[in-house]
Amino acid sequence: MEGFVFALISFFIIGPLQQTVENNIEEMGLTQQSARQVVQCLSEDYQEIYQRAASDIWRTATIAFTLWTGMVDANDALESIAPSCTFVPDDKAVES
Repeated sequence: MEGFVFALISFFIIGPLQQTVENNIEEMGLTQQSARQVVQCLSEDYQEIYQRAASDIWRTATIAFTLWTGMVDANDALESIAPSCTFVPDDKAVES
């Protein structure tokens, strides 16, 4: 059962987040390197992501729905599901 739940989380949350980051690098204010780091973090932090997602299935389902419909910002979803993978847009980091 755990493998099935992880597969769902991977398909409905991790994959779309990675795709969003890869497809919207400029809009998100990221460099190629920063985007790769976020995508890599999502791949490596699967255990934390799984635990957070499994602890509150309703919140996880809501995040998955809002990701798939484009109703949530990628960084907001990252903060909710994988806080260790959130990013500061590179253009804002330079301004600070």
